[in-house]
Amino acid sequence: KRFTTKHKKIKELNLDIFYGDSDSDIIAALKAGVHPVRVVRNIESIDSYPNNYFGDVTNGKAKESPFDKKDLKLFYKGSVGVFGESIYPIKWKGPSRKRK
Repeated sequence: KRFTTKHKKIKELNLDIFYGDSDSDIIAALKAGVHPVRVVRNIESIDSYPNNYFGDVTNGKAKESPFDKKDLKLFYKGSVGVFGESIYPIKWKGPSRKRK
């Protein structure tokens, strides 16, 4: 029920592919029968992710979140997520110059 609105809209738009950075985006795409693509943040900003299938990667593995930061790096390297989605890490170090 949590993904109903999003997956209905994806179907309504008749999409072939759906990009997202959260588990709910990937699950909604799968429910809509659309190929999911996960765009993930830089490994240095992973602490800002809410709990997801990687759980709290700073605390290591737990029953609810069986993956840790080392596993996350393996997923990035393989470019595939636990839902079978394609993964595209974004490697951005910030703006090239300071803003005034």
